[in-house]
Amino acid sequence: MDAGGAAQLLAQCKALNEQRLFPSAAQLASFLINANQHDPDAFATLGTALLGTGEHKRALGAFQAALDLLGAAPDAPDAVELRCRIAECYAKENNYAAQLSALAEIPAHARPAEVHMALGRLLHRMGNEREAVESYKAAMVAAPLAVEAVGALARLGVPDQDIIALTGAEAQGQGWVSALVAAQARKARGDFGPAKTTLTQLAASFPESPEVLARLAACQAEMGQLEEALRCYARVRSVDVHYLDGMDWYASALMQAKDVPALNKLTYSMLDTDVRRPEGWVAGSMYMELKKDRERAMEYAEKALALDPRHEAALLRAGHLHMADEKLDLALVAFRKALEVSKSISAFQGAVKTYVAQGRIKEALSLAKEALERSNRNPKAFLLVGMALSQLPEGLEKA
Repeated sequence: MDAGGAAQLLAQCKALNEQRLFPSAAQLASFLINANQHDPDAFATLGTALLGTGEHKRALGAFQAALDLLGAAPDAPDAVELRCRIAECYAKENNYAAQLSALAEIPAHARPAEVHMALGRLLHRMGNEREAVESYKAAMVAAPLAVEAVGALARLGVPDQDIIALTGAEAQGQGWVSALVAAQARKARGDFGPAKTTLTQLAASFPESPEVLARLAACQAEMGQLEEALRCYARVRSVDVHYLDGMDWYASALMQAKDVPALNKLTYSMLDTDVRRPEGWVAGSMYMELKKDRERAMEYAEKALALDPRHEAALLRAGHLHMADEKLDLALVAFRKALEVSKSISAFQGAVKTYVAQGRIKEALSLAKEALERSNRNPKAFLLVGMALSQLPEGLEKA
């Protein structure tokens, strides 16, 4: 194959990748590499095709070869892009240590928002909260409307005004953006009353926004306003029947209401929308528990965790089911993992109650105090401390 033919084939392979015809691109790119094993662009094109076909290990090898052949400075745009794709391959293989290493090799000044967000999630997962905060903040500096970082920053203790400041002057000029950010931050740290007030105002302006309505319903449910929450969740479904984010909490509200037919209908609808998302399986687990079939309830919870091992609602489901079966060690593992994902009051409640059931009262009290420190305006956090104190003879009066 001469140089002209190779260049033409390379362009065609890139076009196939852009058209998402990855198997075709992968087959043809292999001929390119066979003709010239020193072209980094050919290896990168092959890697993109293999990543598209789900052959992550082969893609990793292709991207690594491209990086080695490129020989560029670490902050060169092509080198940054290749390291991003290498990190993506490691993530697909659940090799988070290698993913972190690949991303960390990109110089800080050359990291796009995508890299900062990925580093934030990884560092958060590994318990390095200080560096996770810096990465999430850097993501918002690079992309001021990266609202997916808002909840994480709030859960890590960053004040609302600091988060809002990161959204930039243009966004702050639009009051609803600042309101949305503030509401998400307050909800994430368990400050449901003020979050509900702000979300109610936003819902008046955006009455058909499933994102606003679902968050408002979650706040109402957390505050014990079950009927209001159910009506609000129903509005979400009427606006967009295929909306799934947070809808496993709708299932939880239906479970509290013991509405078996509605929960059954919701489960089938969510699974029909996407069986590869965990929310429908979490809903199915709740439905099976209401049907007194705890074995299948656990199977559904495990299916949700197989799809997303860090899905909070699925971890809480597993924890509660283990508690019901008096498998306290397994319950504690599930609740502790939920706490790693989100320091939510629900995760704290599960872990504290498990510690109490195990007779580990000092650990229960320590964790309850942490919950109160993080959510000092949430009545459930005060009740949690009171419950733990009541288990100690000297704590009865304090409780």
